[in-house]
Amino acid sequence: GRGARNREETFGAWPAAGNHVGAGLWPPPMHGTSAYTLGTIAARSFALRASVPRCQPAACGPTLHIQRQHAAGQAAAPIFLDAYRFKSREEERIVKTTLHELGTQHETMKLSLKVYHFQELSKTTLRDNTLRHDTRYVKLKEELASSVKELSGAQLVAAMVSSGRLKVQNRKFWWSLARGVADDVLRTK
Repeated sequence: GRGARNREETFGAWPAAGNHVGAGLWPPPMHGTSAYTLGTIAARSFALRASVPRCQPAACGPTLHIQRQHAAGQAAAPIFLDAYRFKSREEERIVKTTLHELGTQHETMKLSLKVYHFQELSKTTLRDNTLRHDTRYVKLKEELASSVKELSGAQLVAAMVSSGRLKVQNRKFWWSLARGVADDVLRTK
């Protein structure tokens, strides 16, 4: 506190040995250990925790598929969104908002809006190998691939450009888009 001359005036004295439980100190103070040693141990453990890199989605393995449950029983955002290091807060907002909208409005959303959301995801630093762990993104890709005949030429080109940005490596997905472009060219000839 302000004006205190030493530690005892500010925080009070440590209790005598063995009285740590009644004083509310837990874990008990380590007897025979200097404050310097305790400070060094704490600083080293903090440095170790700070130096451990956060889990990147590609390295997390099977934990990416686990989803938390809300109290209402609905599936929450996958863990990888919590562990992923976004480039900026803006990118995090775009990804989380887009995936949330895809999850909550998937059935009633127009196909053109789904293409738009696919484009928005492609403008971020996340790639297909990261996003494919999210079921909402997988549903979006399946919906785009299955409804290629309903997309306009411009929407097909936008979906292909977005797929290139996302580095999609799914051959079936690419072939469905390519067939859609070929069909559109033949239709508008």
